[in-house]
Order: sequence, then structure tokens, then C-alpha cells
Amino acid sequence: MNKEGGMKKYLHRTVFGSFLILAGLSAEKIDSDIPTTAQLGSLALANLKLNRQGNVIAVYPEEKVRALVNIACDVAGMNPHALYQVVIGYENEEPQTCIVNEFGFRYEDSMIIPFFLKAPKSPGVYNIQFRLEQTSSPVLAMKNWGSELSSQMTIGKLIVLE
Repeated sequence: MNKEGGMKKYLHRTVFGSFLILAGLSAEKIDSDIPTTAQLGSLALANLKLNRQGNVIAVYPEEKVRALVNIACDVAGMNPHALYQVVIGYENEEPQTCIVNEFGFRYEDSMIIPFFLKAPKSPGVYNIQFRLEQTSSPVLAMKNWGSELSSQMTIGKLIVLE
């Protein structure tokens, strides 16, 4: 790793700690709030990695975030001829992306899915959530974002710094 990349990581950790203190939060509190696995119906997401780290990271506004998540499906509970989508986004924000768009018979028992997120413009703490949809397209699945979201769908947290 180059010197500049190492310095940026150090600054992220330092600023991240300062942000938590200013926000009246502790790292333990944030980490304990976010499970490493979240399940909704026949779908479970686990081991979210953001920028090759854990499922809670600090970033700058509008920064591009690399993500990787494990998905497990109970394919026996899915209609093999229906089209399913997995949508990812921030609680109380617009959806970010549709990471899976497959027919039930094409789902595997487990998959590792890479994708990207874009950090929000405003500083703050954002819950990363997912939703399983059964619609005819990713566009329709993303339009349904926000309805019936709950904390059980939370798989990570993004802290956007000033």
C-alpha cells in the first residue's frame, strides 16, 4: 500500500473516533447495533464488507464505497418462475442499487455479490438496509424502496464525515 493510502486510512480512523465523540456515540454502541447477518423471509444477507473492512465504516460525502455481501436463499420457498430482486440502500433515503435480478430457479443457495454504494451528501449516520422484491424489473423494485423497511433489514452502517 502506498504512503498516501495508509495516511488516508489513519485519518479515517482518527476522524471516525472524533465524530463518534462529537455525536455522543461510542464505537461499541454502533457495532452492537448492527448485526453481521440479517434475514427477511427466504433471504439472508451476511458478512457485508465496505471498502474491504467491516460493515461499519466512516467515509466522506459522496464517496464511492466498494461493497461485498454474502447472500443465502431458501430456494425451496421461492417461486421458480418469478423474478426476484435484492435492493440495497440507506434507511430514509433513496435506494442505491439492485444487486440481484434473477428468476427463482436461477438463485443459488448462496452467492457472493460485489456492488458499489455512493455516500450521501450530508454528514451523519446512515443505516444500510436491503429489501427482497418480486417484480418484473429492477426499476419497479427500486420504486418500492422505503415501504415496510424495518431494523431487521439493517446490515451495515455508514458514517459520513464533514
